[in-house]
Amino acid sequence: MKLPKEEIMNKKDAIFQASCFEFAEHGLAGARVDRIARAAGVNKAMVYYYFRSKEALYTNIVNWFFQMLAEAMGQKIQQCADPEELLTAIAQTYGALFSDHPFVPRLLLHDLAEGGTRIGEALTRWIASSGLKSKLVSRIQAMVKTGQMREMDPRQFVISFIGMNLMVPLLEKVVAPLWGLSNDAKFRQSRAESIVDLTLHGVIPRN
Repeated sequence: MKLPKEEIMNKKDAIFQASCFEFAEHGLAGARVDRIARAAGVNKAMVYYYFRSKEALYTNIVNWFFQMLAEAMGQKIQQCADPEELLTAIAQTYGALFSDHPFVPRLLLHDLAEGGTRIGEALTRWIASSGLKSKLVSRIQAMVKTGQMREMDPRQFVISFIGMNLMVPLLEKVVAPLWGLSNDAKFRQSRAESIVDLTLHGVIPRN
């Protein structure tokens, strides 16, 4: 007897959700399928039925996040008419994704500690398939051509800007107490605005 489709999706989603927090807490190496099954309210065999292996489940989560990132970013990049709109769109997209999925920074840190291979492969794959890198570089080059941005290496610019957006989510446990910050919606909005302002205007006053 087959399970109803809705029940199958509910079980699969429960496993997926439970595994997000398991991998965020313990990384791929330390995660345990029995804990995932217990948190999802299913038996261990059910986890393997839907996802084949712990590694396959982990890959599903990583792919899901980067697909979501690439789609959200790609849509906004095309709509930006000037540098401020472009930078604001990128900063707000990162802020919203990390806010909506707070387990992701810890999962990324665990993966990097284990070598970062899976994250690197997934990111490269989704950036390539979505055309996100070429879209972003094209927008920057177009703005340089029209005089909206100065001449620069788009790669260095993107790496630097995204790095500023990643620092607080990845290092929240260090940054927040050091500066007495509360990573709430108000701070995240202020952080996005500050990153954009610093990138656009620098730190040296200009007449």
